[in-house]
Amino acid sequence: LAEWDRKYNADVHAPKDQDFDGLRGRLPSAMRFLNDMAANERAQDITKGRVMLGICASSSGEGLATLKSYVSSLELPRGLLHGMDKDGVPLDISGGVYIKYNTGGSLTFSEIRKSGLGFDALWKPGDALLE
Repeated sequence: LAEWDRKYNADVHAPKDQDFDGLRGRLPSAMRFLNDMAANERAQDITKGRVMLGICASSSGEGLATLKSYVSSLELPRGLLHGMDKDGVPLDISGGVYIKYNTGGSLTFSEIRKSGLGFDALWKPGDALLE
């Protein structure tokens, strides 16, 4: 973030009582910057460069709406959503959910074998997991 601040906020030094609405307004450009940096890292090494988001929501519908909003407005990669079905049959999900979103940084097959994670580690840019 220091690099982002130097580029976009060179003259801004926030006081301790910083207005959080002002910070919220700068979040989209910060996320786009981080996504661009992650894409540059992935171009050099496929195992590097990722932006991860965690979305807490009171329902799966609210969580999906939030995920779609972030991904669309921030122009992040779109991928698959895991955890909403089992073998193609939709799951009945009630109550709160947590969605993990990842822009990339996939592992190689040898790294997956070493990690013991199995095919769950095969994330593609834009994939998300609902828990």
